Order: sequence, then structure tokens, then C-alpha cells
Amino acid sequence: FRIAASVPGSDAGVSSGFYAPPLGAFAFLVYNAYNTSMNPEHPYEPGKVPETEIERLKKFEWPDYISFELLPKNLQGKLVLDIGAGSSVTLGKEVVRRGGRFVALDQNPQMLESQKADDPDRMLVRGNVLQLPVKRADITHMRFVLTSIPKPKRPDVIKELAQTGATNYILEWNWDTFHAPSDFLKGFIKDMQETATDMRTNLNTGSELEELVRTTVEEGYEIEKSVYRAGPGLYYSELAELALGMGVGLSERVKNFDRAERFRAFAKKIQEGLPLEEQIPFERPDIVAVKFEKKWT
Repeated sequence: FRIAASVPGSDAGVSSGFYAPPLGAFAFLVYNAYNTSMNPEHPYEPGKVPETEIERLKKFEWPDYISFELLPKNLQGKLVLDIGAGSSVTLGKEVVRRGGRFVALDQNPQMLESQKADDPDRMLVRGNVLQLPVKRADITHMRFVLTSIPKPKRPDVIKELAQTGATNYILEWNWDTFHAPSDFLKGFIKDMQETATDMRTNLNTGSELEELVRTTVEEGYEIEKSVYRAGPGLYYSELAELALGMGVGLSERVKNFDRAERFRAFAKKIQEGLPLEEQIPFERPDIVAVKFEKKWT
């Protein structure tokens, strides 16, 4: 994992990075879909995350490495509030290793129980991102949560973070950058986009993240955008897991059984071994990070 030099000609502090870990973190969208108490208009049952998904999310630690690059190396005495912490415990351990205090906030008690099982002394808070129960933090960190919030409410989330944190980080996917090299993958992406529509969300929140922050926060904030991009690779087995988890599960919840079967067929073809001519490298979607903090004069 590395961060490349800043892209010339940008006043937004855009940088480009490369990462090589698995695609599994897309399953965070599964969690956000199940964790519907964040979105009262959501069509799925609230607060019921299958244990298999909780365990899968624990393994998907590679977005943490992006967060490691974003956060200050020295966190001595700093309070870091992780909003939508989920079941992965890697970020919390790294914050403590750097000398900081870590607070995991989530609306889903299953996720908090998973955090507690890893460290009984970890500070845990159950709360809503629209009304944060923690009123002051040195750093707020929120990853793959905004996409699960209805668009009209997203500015309220940005304002809530700005009122709470001295420095704030938001990370989101941008599936607009997921370019399929074959009809096989194009069909998968189309079905994933339809699944996101059923979830009343979208997979390209990252593409509009910087503009949302800039038009929401008051004057006097420094705003910096970073873009993290994977090099091409053969990531088909990870897509198969995504199809069987998120694709099938959420399609069946909205009774779109034809789409669920397409996801199963997609995964089966990969698991049985793609023909060599179909094993075409592709790039994963970008992850966009926006940092905003109040200027001190």
C-alpha cells in the first residue's frame, strides 16, 4: 500500500493511491443494508445482521490501511470517534497503538458486541449518526456510512460531524470508476447497481463527496480530497463472494428471485473456473476520502 504524489493542477489536495488487498470490503454495504435503523425509510428489517456477515466483515480489514494513512501518526491523548465502526477491530487497535483513545459508535448492538468481545475495555457507544451522543472528539472517522443515509439527510450528517470533531474524515466508494472489461462483469455491475437502488442508496457516493462537504460546511474549513485506486488484477473470487452474500441476500429480500439466480450463476461460473479467455484483469472501484477541519486563526 502506498500513497502517490499529489495530482498536479488541483487545489483540492487530490492524491492517488494504490492498494492490493481483497475486494471483500464491499460487504460493508451488506452491513449498511441490514443495519437499517440508520435509515428509517429503508425497506429491510432493522438490526438483523447474519452472524456469517459479521464474521466476514471482521476479515475485511484492508480499508483500515487507507485510514491508517489518513490519520496522524501521533495520536497521543487524542479521542478518535469511529462512526459506524462495524465488527472490524483493526482500526481501534491502531489508534491505541499510536497513543490515542478510541470510541466505537454503531447503531447495531451486534457490531458493538463484536467489538467488546475483542477488547472488553474498548469504549463503545450505541447511537445515531444524525444525533451523535458523543459531542466532542479530536477526530471523527466515518467509512461507508453516508451511502446508507437518504440524500436529503446527508448534509445534516456532515454538519453533525463538523460540530463534533476538530478534524473529520469521510470515506466512500465511487463505483463510477468500476469499468468492466467483459460483458460477464458488466452484467454483474448492472445487477449490483440495481441492488443498490433497491436499498435506496447508490454505489457512487464518493464521486459527489467533496462537493457535498464544500457546499455544506461553513466558511473557514480546510477541505482535502484523496482518491485511492487499485491496480488491475484478477479479483474474480472476491466478486463471487460478494455476489453470494450481498447480491443473493438482498435480491431475495425484495423478492427479485431472477436477479438472485443471476448472482448465483455468476458466482458458480467463477468457482468452477473461468475460461482463460475470460480471465481479464480489471480495476476495483475507487475509494474517495475527504478530510475537513476548522482553520484556526
